[in-house]
Amino acid sequence: MNITSVEITGKTLTIEEVMAVAQNKAIVQPLGQETRKRMEASQQWLNKAIHEKNQTFYGINTGFGSHADDVIDPDQAGQLSRNVILADVTGIGNPLPQEIVRAMMVVRANTISTGHSAVRPAVVEQLIAMLNKNVVPHVPEKGSLGASGDLVPLAHIAVVATCDADGGGLHRGVIGYFVIAVLCRDQGTVTKSRLIQVEIG
Repeated sequence: MNITSVEITGKTLTIEEVMAVAQNKAIVQPLGQETRKRMEASQQWLNKAIHEKNQTFYGINTGFGSHADDVIDPDQAGQLSRNVILADVTGIGNPLPQEIVRAMMVVRANTISTGHSAVRPAVVEQLIAMLNKNVVPHVPEKGSLGASGDLVPLAHIAVVATCDADGGGLHRGVIGYFVIAVLCRDQGTVTKSRLIQVEIG
């Protein structure tokens, strides 16, 4: 069966659909209303817990590791997340094949679409846009962190998803075009794709 279109719902993605997106560049459809509402409800729950109930959540409004007891001001949460991404862009070695990175992106988009992680729909929409415009980040084959083992590879995807097409917002003092040329296989593809930066926070 030739799969040319795939829908991300957080519940129905099959191995065959992953392969279709990864290898054959099947189109990923926009988020459906049910999936969007589920994600928004999760995000609203988290915002209420942090801003109204003053609850803390590891890595969202706290530090990491030995700094887990350090509470971060909500206004600084976006910078905390940005710092984590930049700190983990540390992979080395040859880039993973394009189809493997595309598979990573569609699987991650599907996972966070379940609505259990308080992730904004805009994040999934950015991954979908990157897939459909074939903006494939440069993800080195070596280097990882954490029990999940995917922090470094995902950071290489996230840093492209959250910067401007010219590399803006990466880091002060870093030349944007050079960084994008390193982090993405084809800087021209990024520029022409007209991707809109996903704000972190």
